[in-house]
Amino acid sequence: MRYLRSNPESRFGIGDSKPAVRQEALALEGRVRSSFFLVLLFFFIFSCRGVAGDICMSQETASKVVVELEQKRVLEQEVREQEALIENLKKQIDLLKEENGLLREQVQLLRDQKDTYKVLAEEKDREIRRQKVVGFFEKLGAFVVGGGVGAVIMLLLR
Repeated sequence: MRYLRSNPESRFGIGDSKPAVRQEALALEGRVRSSFFLVLLFFFIFSCRGVAGDICMSQETASKVVVELEQKRVLEQEVREQEALIENLKKQIDLLKEENGLLREQVQLLRDQKDTYKVLAEEKDREIRRQKVVGFFEKLGAFVVGGGVGAVIMLLLR
């Protein structure tokens, strides 16, 4: 055995000194290869037949399957687009809710401003009336004083 393994030129570890053993080993190798090939061929043929019976279908059915697969792909793309549209609409809804809240605040501020202007206008009206009354009495006083001074001057000059 030592000789068989030590000879690197021998394919099977069999030395060249024994040609009969070598021929027998080559024949055995040929049978193993052909048996292996037959087993592989056997598995290939029978596995294809078993699978083919499960998978094979008519041309009409196959075309329907292909069409349905294409429709599925198109529908999935449409679903993705619609989901993206829904997300955008949700974002728009959130923005519009925020804008609505800001507009409500603005309306409240304008109402408060209107009330403030109303109070200011009432105060101005009161001030104007007071000034008119004061102005009237001042004018009346001025006329009385002016008339009195004029009457005194007339009396003196007379």
